[in-house]
Amino acid sequence: MVKSCTSQSFSKGVCQVNPYSDKCGIWISTLHCVDPNALDDGFKTQSQETYGTTSFCVTSTLASIGLDTNLQSRCYPYVCYDNNAIKFTIGSNNILCSPTDGGTNKTLSGFAGTLTCPDYQSFCWMSRKTCPNWCSQNGFCTRGVCNCLAGYSGEDCSKTICTTSTQKYNPGTTACVTSCPSSTYSNAYSFTCMPCYNCSQCVGEPTVCTSCVGGVQVMYNSVCYDVCPPRTYLNGSNCTDCIAPCFNCTSNTASTCTSCTTGLYLSAPSIGTCAATCTNSTFQMYDSVNFKCVSSCTDNLVQTGTNTCQKCPSGQYKNNSNLCNETCPSGYYPDNTNDRRFCGLCDSNCQTCIDVYAQNCTACWSNATNKYLYLGQCVFNTSCPIGTYANEPGLTCQSCPISMNCSSCVNSSTLGVICTQCAYGYYMNTSGFCDLGCASNQYPNKGNNSCVGCNSACTTCTSGTNTSCTGCSAGKYLLTNTTGGYCMTSCPTLGYYNDSSQCIPCYSSCKTCLAGLISSNICTLLRL
Repeated sequence: MVKSCTSQSFSKGVCQVNPYSDKCGIWISTLHCVDPNALDDGFKTQSQETYGTTSFCVTSTLASIGLDTNLQSRCYPYVCYDNNAIKFTIGSNNILCSPTDGGTNKTLSGFAGTLTCPDYQSFCWMSRKTCPNWCSQNGFCTRGVCNCLAGYSGEDCSKTICTTSTQKYNPGTTACVTSCPSSTYSNAYSFTCMPCYNCSQCVGEPTVCTSCVGGVQVMYNSVCYDVCPPRTYLNGSNCTDCIAPCFNCTSNTASTCTSCTTGLYLSAPSIGTCAATCTNSTFQMYDSVNFKCVSSCTDNLVQTGTNTCQKCPSGQYKNNSNLCNETCPSGYYPDNTNDRRFCGLCDSNCQTCIDVYAQNCTACWSNATNKYLYLGQCVFNTSCPIGTYANEPGLTCQSCPISMNCSSCVNSSTLGVICTQCAYGYYMNTSGFCDLGCASNQYPNKGNNSCVGCNSACTTCTSGTNTSCTGCSAGKYLLTNTTGGYCMTSCPTLGYYNDSSQCIPCYSSCKTCLAGLISSNICTLLRL
């Protein structure tokens, strides 16, 4: 008779064998760790135990003295952390069980014995069906529900206002009622109206339904379902058992089976009777996978022998010629979903693919309109997105070469890949290449990243007008302005003088001037 923890860690327990359990040992709760008023087993002080709603039972023999080996359970406060660690408090000491410490024995200075770290999942989650406020000491807890003592009611057995045996406490209105409202039931132990589970009405327990949500749910054995469970059929708003030898059916007759019990064949592909042989003259083939009588092998099945349909051997697929092969022909893909072993048809644009969807092609048909592969789809050549070009040999939308500095490009039959637009910071010259700058007689047009020729009057410029020159041809002089300048055959007589290829302004005090010897000019006529 070993004293250890019960399965939900609420209590210390005793393993007892009795005739009512077929001589199997069962744990009988003796001392509730979660009950602050529980009596201890005589070693509470030596083990520095704490009884209360924050404590659970843990396998431990920790004590200031050596405990009998039959005493393998202690009550200690615990904390379950999100990182799957558990902390136990023993008096003023703590023991931390890390996520990998399940089953590890921990020791504590000054104590004899050990504490065995529990499994986090079972200790922190499977054991969490605690009752509210531990039933206020006015009842006992079963599967997370308080069973109140006489004279008490409510979810935590804290209510005493419902004094007659016919009244129940309604948490929704905080009042005593003689009958519970819709979607609730009268709990015989807590004397409380508690919500039904997955029912519109229930009785006695939350899952014992008496009615379901109309038009949405159906009922079978006092449980509400969205659809009838296997081996039943819809009969009004209820589900009724199929009769043998049907496994599934549409009504309660032997001729309305839709599948059969083990070893029997359905007499027709969709609905019929169940028998060991196929005797219908129309359906004489044995579908040995779905156990149906069929007229021919369909979908993923191939004929073996004279009248049997089976799957292809593992690693092979049924092709469009109704033969098994390790590979699938063009236009098909190996479909092994649910072990089908079948060559599924690709989308019509795909020559090869990984599944039925149009965006999962791996190659395109060379004679099709949409023959260029891009991100799993077959597209027309002009549909290749910006930054790619239609690569004829490979039938793909190929990225523009990085070395060409293109933002868009095309594949010319005579010139090969050429840029149609340059990347940011590059400009297309007259040769069709993208460079960081332009030729001396061109200027960079940032609007379309191209090199544009200067006005005929200019040798260098900032734009295409004759007022934006920055250099002039021989025999002409540059008269500067805010946008560049003009190229003139001679400089203005007033206010300027010729200096090599530029018109240099006179000093503000000069009306006319000449070039000086050292980077200055000489007035020939003063301004008045």
